[in-house]
Amino acid sequence: MSVVQLVERIKENDEDFEWYPTTQEIITALQEHIKDTMLNHCHSVLDIGCGNGSFLQRFCSGEKFSRLQMYGMEKSNILAEQLPEDVVLVGSDFDENTLIDKKVDLIFCNPPYSQYEHWSERIIREGNA
Repeated sequence: MSVVQLVERIKENDEDFEWYPTTQEIITALQEHIKDTMLNHCHSVLDIGCGNGSFLQRFCSGEKFSRLQMYGMEKSNILAEQLPEDVVLVGSDFDENTLIDKKVDLIFCNPPYSQYEHWSERIIREGNA
């Protein structure tokens, strides 16, 4: 299913929670930064608001990143149904889940623009990474 079709389906089912797929340029920049600074210490990654898992799939591709355990949190049932089998869903609604009990090495989030400040503050304050 194309991104356009997926967005249409999400809107039709009232599950439009501001899903914006992360660009390849951002993913590449993160991979380069992590590769140089902390990849040897990274074993897991949590994507909060993971959508259909496309960030996790692209980020964890390649020899150096393929060993990362992938975790996701996603509110939309339609998007969660699209997650690859190797992504472990650890929650749905960001505001109804805790972060401190989700020990991971790296947390990624491309938060909804309308909630950017709230999500960023909470991830920094409660994230267990």
